[in-house]
Amino acid sequence: MTQNGVDAHYYDPLSHLHLSTAAYKAIPKLAHELAHQYCGGKWVAIGGGGYDKWRVVPRAWSYIWLAMTEQLDLGNGALPKNWLERWSATAQETLPTEWNDPTFPAVPRKAEITSKNKLTVEKALSHIRTEMKQEQRRD
Repeated sequence: MTQNGVDAHYYDPLSHLHLSTAAYKAIPKLAHELAHQYCGGKWVAIGGGGYDKWRVVPRAWSYIWLAMTEQLDLGNGALPKNWLERWSATAQETLPTEWNDPTFPAVPRKAEITSKNKLTVEKALSHIRTEMKQEQRRD
């Protein structure tokens, strides 16, 4: 079973993981291989988070279906014309025209993200440092 959130994509406003659609193509391919290796080909894929419902979610979740049906080679080049025609007028964003993302952009707010990540690491390791100091005092 896989939970297939797409919050880590670089278009997602809540995440700082900065993945491209290449990762969302690779992940279901690996899940498919593992399902065949360990589960007799059985695989349940459920949706998950992702806040860019026009540019990211449709492509990422389509990769899951394409992996399940062993058609990942279809996930290259231009997106289906009928999909673009159907949703372009409804979408709140300009729809991508290709399966793959354009050139990978620079990480926005990189300094802010790096600073917050350092604080998170400090908090996560603070108990270990406290224990180490207490051990040193005992020695």
